[in-house]
Amino acid sequence: MARQNGTVRTRVRFRIEEDPESGELVSRSYEVGEKSGLDRVRVRFAKQLDKETWGFEDPSIKGTFVWSRSAGQGKFEWGASQTTVHDGSAGGSTTPPTPIPEPRSVWGLPNPAPESLPPVPGTPIPEEQGPNIETLPIEDRDFNDFIIVDPMGGVPAIYVYFQKASVRDLEVDYYGNFEGRSRQGLYEVDHIPSKEAVRIYLKGTYPNLKDDIIEQMTDRVAAVAIPIEVHRQCSETYGGKNNSKFRTQDGGLVTQKVLDASNLEAAVDANWDVNAECLRNEYGVSDEKIEEIRAKLHELNRKAGLY
Repeated sequence: MARQNGTVRTRVRFRIEEDPESGELVSRSYEVGEKSGLDRVRVRFAKQLDKETWGFEDPSIKGTFVWSRSAGQGKFEWGASQTTVHDGSAGGSTTPPTPIPEPRSVWGLPNPAPESLPPVPGTPIPEEQGPNIETLPIEDRDFNDFIIVDPMGGVPAIYVYFQKASVRDLEVDYYGNFEGRSRQGLYEVDHIPSKEAVRIYLKGTYPNLKDDIIEQMTDRVAAVAIPIEVHRQCSETYGGKNNSKFRTQDGGLVTQKVLDASNLEAAVDANWDVNAECLRNEYGVSDEKIEEIRAKLHELNRKAGLY
């Protein structure tokens, strides 16, 4: 399975999340339905680095996860993700380096299951029976987990899960790349141009595209992480503001989002100019930084083929 970069099925998956009350990173476990599309975990080979140390890399994570049997410890090298090796106990706060349990107590899920798995109770599993299982809506959950196995079979397989690095102030990337990353209670991510404008543009340009494909494409739109106050008070597209209507030269009325959809490149400049003014006046962001962000927004949107 690992040789083919395949997946195996499970009914329980784990994430590291920010507790909304304490701000601490906590481990949470979730029951996933058989038909949810979320019941597959990637299986990958580890690489032996020396007699007692193994390493693991994957394009989806930045850095190398290294663990040592002799030291009983795991850590990231050149990475910013949070890691946990689950030993079957209840979830809790965790930051690297994370102690590695003895092989006999490693949470050994899931085993390959080619046939249908038996039903899982829909109520939380008592603590004494294993880790806490939360049955919650998880459509928007972004699981980033692996089963790592030793090609020679000398080291027991381990289940690890990763948390993406927190969003940085004024970070620019495709909107979808911010998914599952903590905003730290400080930032919100602004589509530039707006998601609605891009959706209108795509429907007009590619009338035969299905709605679910268009929704996926709207994630590949440039976005920037800005302070919550700037997004909510200044952004000209936040909270339905782009439904405001403007009178055209011929006397007709057109909404902001339709106007933006007619020229996405111009919309980027107009949308960003409004945010930039607030960032300059209220946060002292330099003109150089403002223009650096503008250039990056245009670069990403051009690469996505929006203009």
